[in-house]
Amino acid sequence: MLHKNIWAKARNDYSIGELRINDVNIPELSDKMNEYVKTWGETDFSSDKQFFFLVQEEETYTPYPYSNEDIFNFVQQYSNMVLNLEETDDAYEKLEDMAYDLVKDNSLAVDLFLFLPEICADNEFFNELHSGEKINFIFGAKEKNQTVYKTQLYTYYLINDYIFELFRNGMFNGKENEIYAKFINMSALYNIYIQIKEDYEKKNKKLENLEVNLSYNVSDSYILC
Repeated sequence: MLHKNIWAKARNDYSIGELRINDVNIPELSDKMNEYVKTWGETDFSSDKQFFFLVQEEETYTPYPYSNEDIFNFVQQYSNMVLNLEETDDAYEKLEDMAYDLVKDNSLAVDLFLFLPEICADNEFFNELHSGEKINFIFGAKEKNQTVYKTQLYTYYLINDYIFELFRNGMFNGKENEIYAKFINMSALYNIYIQIKEDYEKKNKKLENLEVNLSYNVSDSYILC
């Protein structure tokens, strides 16, 4: 089931619009909503909220092969693997294979390997630098390349919610900050942040609310779902 929440209000020269899908704010669509609200004209105060619930017919889709509980457990187990990973030159290259050995599914293994570092980095640097709502997937066969919204990916926000639930509940025996830092250090966003932050400081500029696009290289066997 897909849950959409549209909310808007306007007062004289002030307006705001927000659109959420499954309680996740979609900035690009919210901006379009805000443009519409500006057409309401001058008013002392006006607001509107609507909810939409969309249910797809079962015969029109293939259910995700793992339950949400399975994904939760995989996030916890994979995070422990990252925690206990030996600091060697080829340690990072081993992680994707280790994720596959854990879940026995190429696509979910790639999701854990790619998403968790960027999710943690997004949380850490959000006010200065964050990834956009779209992700580019670069396949070996160029004709398969796709750009999708994070909300179109079944696992993205599940993994996001589960890792922070695990952190909040202290499920790593006091090692939460260590795991969090390890994920950040292996993220593409971290490398981008370091480079841009240094450049901004040289120019005596403040790094604030900068959005960057993420691109992932994946094999042709990876399935977007």
